[in-house]
Amino acid sequence: MFRYQCIVALAFTASVVSHSWAQFDLPGQSANNVVVMPPEIKKPVHRYPLNPEHGKYLVLVSAFKGERGQVLAENFAEFLKTRAKIPAYVFDSAYPKRVAAREERIQAINERVREIKQKGLPLVPELLRFRYSPIDNEFSVFVGHPEGELKTFEAATAYAKWVRELKVPTEFAGKVVEFQEDNKEKKIENNWNPCKLAFASRNPLLAGEQHEQTVEKLDDFTISLNVSEEYSLVHKTKNKYTMVVRSLNGGEFVMSSGASNSGPRASQEIGSKLEQAAMIARDNVAMLRKMQLPAYIYHTRAATYVCVGDYVDKDDPLIAQHAAKISEIEVDDPNAKSPTKVKLFLAKPHFIAIPQR
Repeated sequence: MFRYQCIVALAFTASVVSHSWAQFDLPGQSANNVVVMPPEIKKPVHRYPLNPEHGKYLVLVSAFKGERGQVLAENFAEFLKTRAKIPAYVFDSAYPKRVAAREERIQAINERVREIKQKGLPLVPELLRFRYSPIDNEFSVFVGHPEGELKTFEAATAYAKWVRELKVPTEFAGKVVEFQEDNKEKKIENNWNPCKLAFASRNPLLAGEQHEQTVEKLDDFTISLNVSEEYSLVHKTKNKYTMVVRSLNGGEFVMSSGASNSGPRASQEIGSKLEQAAMIARDNVAMLRKMQLPAYIYHTRAATYVCVGDYVDKDDPLIAQHAAKISEIEVDDPNAKSPTKVKLFLAKPHFIAIPQR
């Protein structure tokens, strides 16, 4: 219960956005038995772009969603660069999610086409219909150290403590609400300074490079988010590595990009969403454990992860066995008009080092 009260307190009021990625709601099309795949995802263009050369370790300060998310993130980065005199960068966090969603959709379409051909049925749109949730605009703001690159995660963690003390204009402030067990508001704080929740992070553009060789040292707050979980990845594992099989974004550090959607109702919706992500993860873990798979939950400030495995090293023979078993898991699609199976977990699980307390 402690985790619920803590993590919900981080939820900023988010705006209702108009999604510009409608292709993820459209079915796979076919014309003359030729399947049309979803179009390529355009690379983001914005001011102060984050690059690999900005270093492996940075501090993630905040993220902005909505129609004005890019403008707010760019303005916030400009403030940090010109007023706070620290290097600041903007990263389109939605772009890699959209690329991954496109790849998963193509894989799902190809699997469906094979099934249709095996049954001798025609390739008609009705049989290639899928349901995909659109991905909101989301722009994250990272900062580096003004005196040079942060060489270690520990150095980034220490620097984050300094960043949390920065004062920012009210235009970048948000509203945070803490909830009680009955989902009633317990505490409301206006003009919340996003810098208060800054934390050390890897450069997302370098996250895949020797990621499994670097062990993240958790701060006290992240430990507190996980301590009450029955199958906590942080507390219940003994070895070095695991696989992330599903991520559930309940509520990142997201500032509102529209005041008209702020207030207790919107904040309560985010609080419910955070807890819903945790509940879904627990259900997933319970299902995997019934299948004799060692499943765990890992909560961070930005998301909740479902993980499988407690491996000694990256050559552990159990990794391939578990991955093969996970790839076969399918569930009924509740939104399909006819009985349809969909994959629940990532087609390619992410192999990571288990964070250490």
